Amino acid sequence: DHECEYIDECHKPYCDKYSGCWYEPLDCDDYSACTVDSCNSQTGCVNEKISCDDNDVCTKDFCIDYLGCVNVEDENKCEEPDYCHSVHCDPIEGCIYPDTSDDCY
Repeated sequence: DHECEYIDECHKPYCDKYSGCWYEPLDCDDYSACTVDSCNSQTGCVNEKISCDDNDVCTKDFCIDYLGCVNVEDENKCEEPDYCHSVHCDPIEGCIYPDTSDDCY
């Protein structure tokens, strides 16, 4: 009986009595579109979450495992204005309330 030598946390050793030791790379794929999958030779599989931030303050940003990043308009981001103003969400500045009536003071 022969045991195969450990090489690192990214390879699984196999021993075959005819062909000897061979090392199969670990499959670190977690099948999530929300992670970057890799292997660290000292610690093993690493599944690092990705950032879905689109740098738009007017969107909700999140990730769905089977789909990846989703960035949808946040309809509740800005409070409803009074009757003298409208509301607009600027991707950089956020909520803007321009005047809409000349009769308002």
